[in-house]
Amino acid sequence: IVFYCPVDFSWAVKQVLQRIKPQMLVLTELELWPNLINVTRSHDIPVALMNGRISDNSFRGYQRLRFLFARIVKNLDLAAVQTESYASRLADLGMPRERIHVCGNIKFDSVADCGHGIDPLSGNRLRQTSALLRKFNKEVERFV
Repeated sequence: IVFYCPVDFSWAVKQVLQRIKPQMLVLTELELWPNLINVTRSHDIPVALMNGRISDNSFRGYQRLRFLFARIVKNLDLAAVQTESYASRLADLGMPRERIHVCGNIKFDSVADCGHGIDPLSGNRLRQTSALLRKFNKEVERFV
């Protein structure tokens, strides 16, 4: 199931979780919704970040509020990030390094080669990330 995040109030998140009963929450890019992540984990639902990234500006802001973001990223069970630099930033914010995997940018797996050196047949990044998610939670029937 794919949906737009509810307003990030714990009562709203609880209602959504009770209705759809997900087995796993998969966030994209760097959607850090504190209540969504914390309430999901409090219901023993694994939380994964796919195609993760942290820009320089965002990272500087997160560092200023590290005490808050450290708690949030520690609640991520898995992070599949685009680059080693993004992996280091996430680790610097407090996520255990063993939960972080560099998988590249999966958006480019479906882009045709228009002279930019992108191999449309590779598909390796998307397959690698999908395999990582399956390995992470073998019994997943629903993705949120």
